[in-house]
Amino acid sequence: MSRIKNLLQQVGWPQAFFGALSFYTLLLPMQPKWLPITLGIMCMGLFWLLHGKFKEKLSALGKNWAAGLLFAYYFVVLLGLFYTQNPSKAEQELLSKIPLLAWPIMLSRSLGLRIEHLKKLILLFIYATTLAVVLAFLQSAVSYLAFPHSTVFYFSNFSFYKFIPPHYLGLYVNFAYGMLLIGWLQFPAWAPKKRYTISMLTILTMALLFISVRMQFLVFIGINIWAAFQYLKSKGFKLQAFLGISTLLVVFGALALSFKGSRARLVDAYHELKSINQPVDNKQTNPRFYLWPAAAEVIRDHFWLGTGAGSEKKYLNQKLEDSKALFWDGTKTYLLYEKGYNYHNSFLQHFAAQGVVGFGVFTALFLVPFYKARNHPLRSWAFLFLVISALSFLTESMLQRQAGVLFFSFFWCLFFVAPFSVSRSN
Repeated sequence: MSRIKNLLQQVGWPQAFFGALSFYTLLLPMQPKWLPITLGIMCMGLFWLLHGKFKEKLSALGKNWAAGLLFAYYFVVLLGLFYTQNPSKAEQELLSKIPLLAWPIMLSRSLGLRIEHLKKLILLFIYATTLAVVLAFLQSAVSYLAFPHSTVFYFSNFSFYKFIPPHYLGLYVNFAYGMLLIGWLQFPAWAPKKRYTISMLTILTMALLFISVRMQFLVFIGINIWAAFQYLKSKGFKLQAFLGISTLLVVFGALALSFKGSRARLVDAYHELKSINQPVDNKQTNPRFYLWPAAAEVIRDHFWLGTGAGSEKKYLNQKLEDSKALFWDGTKTYLLYEKGYNYHNSFLQHFAAQGVVGFGVFTALFLVPFYKARNHPLRSWAFLFLVISALSFLTESMLQRQAGVLFFSFFWCLFFVAPFSVSRSN
C-alpha cells in the first residue's frame, strides 16, 4: 500500500482522483460485463483512503447539505427494511443503492478537483455515449446480416448492452445531447470543433430515433426548446436561430414518422391515448393507465410509512388482480398482474415503499438542488440534469435498476456534492 501511495503522490492526488472518475465515466454508457464499472468506485475509494486527512474530510462531509440529503434518502430506505414483507428484496435494493452513499462520502471534499475537471468529465461522457451508440448501430447492422428485418435496429434490439435497457440508454443519450448542445452554446472553447460537435449531435439524435423511447422523444424536444430559449435570451432574438431550432424539431418529427420502428411506437402512443376509457378499434391503452391508479390505492393504504423497501411491487400486483384488462405481448394475451409490473414512476414507487416522508425526501433530491444551484458555475447543466432525470423518472422506476442508480448518483454528486474549486489550491 505504501508503494501505491508513493506512486499516487508522484502522479498527484487530483490527477489520481480524476483518473478514477474518468474510468467510471467512460464505462457508464456501456457497462461491459468483462470490465466492471464498479472498479471505478473501488479505485476512487482506495485513493480516497490512501489520501488520508480524514478529520478534514469528516468535517467537510458534515457541512455538505447535498451529502446530508442523500444520507437522509438512504436512511429512509433503510428504515423500510424493518417492516417490509420481503426482506431479501429490501436487502438487494439497499446493496444496489450503495453508490448513493459512496459517492457523497468520497466527493464531499474538493480533493483538488476543479471546475475544469467537471467539464472534462462531461465531455468524456459525451464521447463515450456517442461511441456506445455507434457500436450499437454496428451491432444492429451485423444482426441485420443474419436476420434481415428492421426490428434489429429498434428499441431493445438496438440497446444490446446487457445492463442498460432502452429507457436508460435513451436517458444517457438525451443527457449527452443536452450537455453538448448547451455547452457548445455557452462554452464554445470547451466544445469540440464545430464539425465534430454537429456530427455527434446528429449521431445522438439518430440514436434516439432508433432507441424509440417515447418519453425521451418529449425530453429531446424539451431540451432543444430550452436551449433555444437560453440562447435567444443571452444573444437577443435572432430569426436565424429561431428558424434553425424550429427546422430541427420539424425534421426530427418527420424522421420519427419515417422510420418504421419509431413510427410504430408513435402510432402505438396514438392508439393508447384514444383507448384510455375503453378499447377503440381493438386497441388497448398503455398499462400505466392501470398501474398508476392501482399505485394510488397502495399509497392510500400505506400513506404514512409505506409498504417497506422491496414490498411495494407485491401490493401493486395484488391491486392489479382486480383488473380484467387484457394486453398483448406479441405472442399472447396477458393480465397485468401476471407480468409483475413495477410502478413505472419513480415518485409513486417511493411513495408506496417509504410513505409520505420517503416521498418528501426523494422529491427533495430534485427541488432543493434546483433552488441551491442558482449560483452554480455550471447552472444550466445542473438544471438540465435535474429536469431530464425528473421527466425520465415520471414514466419509469429508474432507480430500480443499477443503470439508473449508477447514472443518477454519480452526476447528482458531481453537480451538487463535490465542491469543485476554480483554482488549483485546495
